[in-house]
Amino acid sequence: MIEWGPPDPPGWLPKYFAKGLPKQDSETFAETREYIEELLAWRERPVEEDDLPEAVELVD
Repeated sequence: MIEWGPPDPPGWLPKYFAKGLPKQDSETFAETREYIEELLAWRERPVEEDDLPEAVELVD
């Protein structure tokens, strides 16, 4: 059976995302996906010692 509506969002997704995302056009979806991928890469990047505040003590 073919479903005509968007898939159900995960229960943990905030309602404003769950209601707003299906209303976006394909270009906005693509740009949003690109931003999310960039954001994930930023979060997963290794932290360089120079990025840390001076008061931080490094732990091996």
